[in-house]
Amino acid sequence: MQPLQRKLKYLATLASPEGVDLAMRKMAYRLPVINLNITYAVLFRLLLDLYLHLNLHFDFSMFEWHPIDFTTEFTIELPKVEKAKYGESKYDFSIYDPENVNSLSLERMVWDLRKKSTSKDHPSYRQTGEALKKHFEIIKDALVKKEVREEYIDAMMEHLMLVEGLLVGGAFVGFSIVGFSKVMPKPSSLTSVTVRDPQDLKTERKIHTDFAYGSYVGYARVGYARVGRRPGDERFRFKRELQDYALKAIEEFRKREGPVGPPGLEILHRRLFMLQRTDRYHYYGGYHQIKLQRINNAVKQVLDRYGVVAQMRMTYISFAKELAYLYHDSHRRYKRWKKILTEDDLIEKYKRMGLDEDILREIVKVVRTI
Repeated sequence: MQPLQRKLKYLATLASPEGVDLAMRKMAYRLPVINLNITYAVLFRLLLDLYLHLNLHFDFSMFEWHPIDFTTEFTIELPKVEKAKYGESKYDFSIYDPENVNSLSLERMVWDLRKKSTSKDHPSYRQTGEALKKHFEIIKDALVKKEVREEYIDAMMEHLMLVEGLLVGGAFVGFSIVGFSKVMPKPSSLTSVTVRDPQDLKTERKIHTDFAYGSYVGYARVGYARVGRRPGDERFRFKRELQDYALKAIEEFRKREGPVGPPGLEILHRRLFMLQRTDRYHYYGGYHQIKLQRINNAVKQVLDRYGVVAQMRMTYISFAKELAYLYHDSHRRYKRWKKILTEDDLIEKYKRMGLDEDILREIVKVVRTI
């Protein structure tokens, strides 16, 4: 495909009033699924941020969607763990961020892994197998090179799988999905939740809890989990304000996707938003499509020279696209965590997939010139 043809196709399917109309017809049909995914995503990220802040001491003020001090969101206030200050902090009474990686990048990275492992068209969808495990390992190796402690990364993966299990397999006040979450058992018994082991992403462990937040024997990592409360401790509950916050966040996201206007004349809110941005889509988005197609065509010429067979070509093209997005500010902000990576990090990633380093470095030269 020629670059201009790709841009014209983009304009016809999205970046024009006609394209917006076609996109909105599909969206209106899928609105029930979209609303379910909104609820799931909001609750997942809120609960994930809670664990990352309370157990791994991420700086909550850097969270993009939920900058909340979660130590104050329980009926019993939890002790705070402050960020270390040189010459003032005592060892073992504070936490130290890696020099090249901050809480914003790490939180975005964990959320990106969530999209890779549990997100498709339904919350129950779960990626498994060696491909996902290898992806986790590659990310881990890249962060270790940035001086992030290996145990710290493992704890992030464990918390990701824990939150997935809590939302998919249980129901808790303030953190349950109507029409999807399981019915709670009798108050006299504990909820049983199955959680994937991040070591292989297949083996499931069963944990018992009546709280959406806690530490679990046989699963919680020592040093990266707070001491849990006793089962049935009624004092240790989420405040009503946090539950109301979650509900409000879900409602606001649904309004952005749902119908607006007087009865009988409703249109999707996103239609209004997109129609206002068609000029921006036309020029900025269109230019981006041209650039990506030029990269595709140039990389294909490199692959022709090296005689790369058909089944391997798309992997090399994927490398070229990921390289191009390394310095592109994606509108999906969670993807921007990759800015902490380097070209060599990406080369190492694709070498582990079986690609040739000489070809990869040739592609780097091509992408730099476009």
